[in-house]
Amino acid sequence: MRNTRLRVALVIAVGIAVTHGVGPRCRAADTQPAAAITSDQEDTRHRAYEEVLRARTEMINILRGVLRDWRLGRANYDSVELSMRLLGKIRAIEAVPELVSLVGLPKVYYVVMAGSANGAKDDNGDVYQGDWQIAPQRWEDSLDLFPAVGALVAIGEPSIPPVLDKLRVSDDPLEIGPCVGVLVQLKGRTDSGLLLTRTALEEKDEARRSHLVSALTYLAYFPEGGPVAGPARSVP
Repeated sequence: MRNTRLRVALVIAVGIAVTHGVGPRCRAADTQPAAAITSDQEDTRHRAYEEVLRARTEMINILRGVLRDWRLGRANYDSVELSMRLLGKIRAIEAVPELVSLVGLPKVYYVVMAGSANGAKDDNGDVYQGDWQIAPQRWEDSLDLFPAVGALVAIGEPSIPPVLDKLRVSDDPLEIGPCVGVLVQLKGRTDSGLLLTRTALEEKDEARRSHLVSALTYLAYFPEGGPVAGPARSVP
């Protein structure tokens, strides 16, 4: 657990150094690739460009690994949430599969799991009876309740096809609600309904079509109007 937390902290530090050009006094091209973009030397500029891309890819892969580690019981909740937030901030399309796989992981997870019996409370004082139970009336708060939702919304439109794929196969309310939340945040309730309806009509498999139709009922828990967030929304 401590090693995972340390890895995330190091990734954050490296990310800041790469994107803002801060770090120890060394050659700009080696430790400050973003700053080296302004070099008078063409080869240095191009090398800096490649270094920034390489560092970004490495950072994303480490953060994706943290999410995979969670499923194997090798990561703590704080590390997972921080990783999700970072992946959203840097619009890591590559991480959409991992984020969708954990879309139903709520922020109250560590509170509920820490409680030895029913009645654990979240930060707002709301009581949760049993593991992972969240009142349907609060699905509209999915951006705040589920870290992966905020990250997927920040990444934007590329999140939609994998979210629809999840809705095709899931019968878990704690996955369906957040997935519908992503659609509503990006497209608004009306357009999300049209998208789900069209996708269901085009689906040939009866079981998958049934899951999509079921997801439509969750729209009732979301507010009317257009998108309340979009691809440019910032991640807290």
